[in-house]
Order: sequence, then structure tokens, then C-alpha cells
Amino acid sequence: MSFWQLWISGLILLRSSAPTCAARNIWLLAASAGGLHAVRSFLAGFDSFHDAGFIYAQHIDSAQAIQLVKMINRNTPWQAQMAVDGNFVTEGTVTVVPPTQRITLREGLVRIVANSWSGRYAPNIDEVAAELANDYGRAAGMIVFSGMGDDGVAGSRLIRQKGGSVLVQCPSDCTVPALSEAVIKQGDFNTSGDVEQVREAFIALLSSAPHSASGLSREVLRGGE
Repeated sequence: MSFWQLWISGLILLRSSAPTCAARNIWLLAASAGGLHAVRSFLAGFDSFHDAGFIYAQHIDSAQAIQLVKMINRNTPWQAQMAVDGNFVTEGTVTVVPPTQRITLREGLVRIVANSWSGRYAPNIDEVAAELANDYGRAAGMIVFSGMGDDGVAGSRLIRQKGGSVLVQCPSDCTVPALSEAVIKQGDFNTSGDVEQVREAFIALLSSAPHSASGLSREVLRGGE
């Protein structure tokens, strides 16, 4: 068999072995400046995946985005990869959104589209949140970590409008608090706390039945103020 035949066969095998079922719950990890450490700490503390997969939108350049994948795979139990056209967001995985490629979601299936992100942020958290809210409704959620700016405010409102949940790392626990402050003041959210408290709130939501925004009241958790 020639080299090219082997290469094509390998691609077919990779595609055929890829999971073909999306996670029951898909949540967006939203972060900007100072968010890397918080996201890593959040993901590292799990001993179960709770029927969930994550999409990770971090304001970062393309070269550093690859490092996010390596960081998650090396330091957490979650399996990370860059967003690939035709792949599902599956349980136990973190799909990293590329800054230079816009994605859409349909029933948990990732598609890469030709048009670029709008606005000044890449990837655009609000646009990723809108895709997720419209696709997954009550089974969608967003966790807002440390960052600059207000990208994520509109997305938090839309996710809540569609019946999903929003958790926020409290400003006092953030390296850069502007993004969390913006979502708390201008957006919509369920609960705010430090990274450990946010993880506990996430697990509580996904352990409840049905999975919905009603599982937690809107508050700032004690210790995370």
C-alpha cells in the first residue's frame, strides 16, 4: 500500500472512531486576561464529568490557543482539542475555540464557517454563547472567569433567557475583575463565587433534575465576595 493510501486510510479511521454523540449538557468557559489559571484550577478539581462537555472561548492569539489544549490535557482529567469541523462536543471534553475561525453549533456538532468574528474580541464570547443558547437551551450554561472588557454580558442574558445557567467567578477572586464585574452588573447570572465554589455550584446544577437555571438562586456565595 502506498504512503498516500495509508494516509487516507488513517484519516478515515480517525473520523470513524470519533464520537458521534454530543454531551447531554454543554457549557461555555469564558475568559480573558488572567483567566488561564482559574480555568485550569476549575477543571482540575473534577472526579466525574457529569454528562457535560465544555467549549472554551479565551481571548488569546492563535499560537497560545494551542498551549491551552496542552495545558488542559496535562493538568486536568478533561480531554482538550481545538475545534474541528464535524466533531461533536462530547462528555469529558473541552473544545477550544480558535481565535481566527468562527464556529457554529447544531445539536452539539461543531462547524467552522468562513465569516470572521464580529467586534473587537476574538473569539467573540457573546457569539459563542448565542450559538450555545440557541442550540442547547436549558442544557446550556456559561461560566465567566477573570478577564477584561464586557464580552459575555449579552451572552449571559441570552443563555438565561433560553433557560440555561450562568456562573461567575467573583471579582475578588479574579486576577482581572472587569469581565466578572460587567456580567454581574449588566448581564444575568445564577451565582458568583471563587473557583471552588463555582465548581460546586456547577456540580449541584448538573446533579439536579431537571438540569435548569432554577437549581440555584441568584447570589454571591459567602467566602467569594
